[in-house]
Amino acid sequence: DGDWQKFRASWNYNWGRDTSAALPGRVTFAPMQHNRWWPDWNTLPSYRIPWHTTAKPLAVLGFNEPDHSDQANMSVADAIALWPKLEQSEVPLVSPSAANAFGGWMADFYKQADALGFRVDCTAVHRYANPDASGLISHLQSVYNTWGRPVWLTEFSCVDWARPADDTARHSRLTATASRRMNSVR
Repeated sequence: DGDWQKFRASWNYNWGRDTSAALPGRVTFAPMQHNRWWPDWNTLPSYRIPWHTTAKPLAVLGFNEPDHSDQANMSVADAIALWPKLEQSEVPLVSPSAANAFGGWMADFYKQADALGFRVDCTAVHRYANPDASGLISHLQSVYNTWGRPVWLTEFSCVDWARPADDTARHSRLTATASRRMNSVR
């Protein structure tokens, strides 16, 4: 339980539908549909019963950074065409996690999903930016204000492009400060 307890982590994901690690009992695994091909859509129905019988809360994460060519690399039209398959799982759905929440992809996705009456229960956010907890909180608030859904920060780290060398102390400070501040936001 070491690092899980140290960081008070309560959930985990790995860009797939199955955990590849033994998780402590209190940690929930959040499955993901990474892109249009993987995991295989034909296997999705086999998860419905386990997802509905788990004692832990479960949500399915949408596509991983569809706006990046080295990740899901999907058009909004592709994501919209596939979204009803995720809805069939009948569990809470978390939006795709765009690499840039305000780069246009998410706005187009929400516009089309809302127009079609698709269910998106929560907005996923990735944030890699300068080591500034206030900036991170402000970004998350802007995401919430824009799409009006609870926000799930699934990835974040500080990146100071002027000083690209890894700085563990800066990462630790951002994580501690941002976590403390996020826990106080309602």
